[in-house]
Amino acid sequence: DLPEDYANLKGKQQLVFLQVMAYVKALRAGLNPPPLRINVDGTAGTGKSVLIRAITTQLQELYKDELDNQDPVIRLAPTGIAAFGIRGWTLNYGLSIPVRKDNDFQPLVTTSLQRIQNRWSPAKLVIMDEKSMIGHVQMGKADR
Repeated sequence: DLPEDYANLKGKQQLVFLQVMAYVKALRAGLNPPPLRINVDGTAGTGKSVLIRAITTQLQELYKDELDNQDPVIRLAPTGIAAFGIRGWTLNYGLSIPVRKDNDFQPLVTTSLQRIQNRWSPAKLVIMDEKSMIGHVQMGKADR
């Protein structure tokens, strides 16, 4: 149920969608825009997942020939249930962050680094859902 027509977006959803599309248009034109960082807040039922699906659907359509139908949008969430809801990956899987409690965070070994580079090679946009559920330690690991 991932495909979502952007025509269904309303109000601020449309504004965010248009910002993302303007960024992608600049990327495709080779303009090398600065990284796009948008924070979307809202209570349950306000359409954040609809917006994620609409952005994903549009980018998949735009890049389908160039990327041979690989997904240009990396969707990450802190839990399996949240990741499933956006048809994405958990933060741990997507960023190869080990699932353990210690703070001894090691750089990726060559084989793991190559695997994650291959996994991310078609990425044009990263969406992180349910950011309020990500603690500062986990966010620090994601940043590293």
